[in-house]
Amino acid sequence: GNVDRTYIFSVQNTDDAPKFILFHADFTMNDGSTSSQTATGQEDDKNDTLVVSLVTTDKPWVSIKNINKQKVLLDGDSVQTASIELELKPTLADTGKHQISMRWNDGHNQATRSFEVTVAHTNTAPTLQAIVNKVFTEGKTDTLIVVAQDLENQSMTYSVSPNNLAGQSFNANSGIQCPCSFKIKTIKN
Repeated sequence: GNVDRTYIFSVQNTDDAPKFILFHADFTMNDGSTSSQTATGQEDDKNDTLVVSLVTTDKPWVSIKNINKQKVLLDGDSVQTASIELELKPTLADTGKHQISMRWNDGHNQATRSFEVTVAHTNTAPTLQAIVNKVFTEGKTDTLIVVAQDLENQSMTYSVSPNNLAGQSFNANSGIQCPCSFKIKTIKN
């Protein structure tokens, strides 16, 4: 005859790794500017805690601005999401291509994503150090030192305003005005 058998199956939940649900593509930004970038990860396992972190720590111009965690209903199930908002503030020294990596970790599994940011150089205006007040004696030659700096080491021209000083002359290349001499010092990087 017939033999009846009973099988008992136990279905166990496997721990799923966090997954990315919103992630930005590679992009280009200018040095001297600021950009905010947000990425969001999701954890489907109810009992796991989702931790998000910045893996790239060797770039001081990249920082975590905000981390937002919340539980949401997805197809009737409660899932965790975690968003990380990064703030990027590159300088002239940071021009070039950089990999930025973030990690989502649920205590059992992790997921890491990277994007590439290209920092393009834009020309920056020269700067002047603070000019101290100076009293000049009429008929005597004196010196006022003005220090200008251009980050790109480009040649600079100088001007004085107002340029209608009676009996004075000014050379836009050397900055010398007579009978008082204005000594211009240019700092090269």
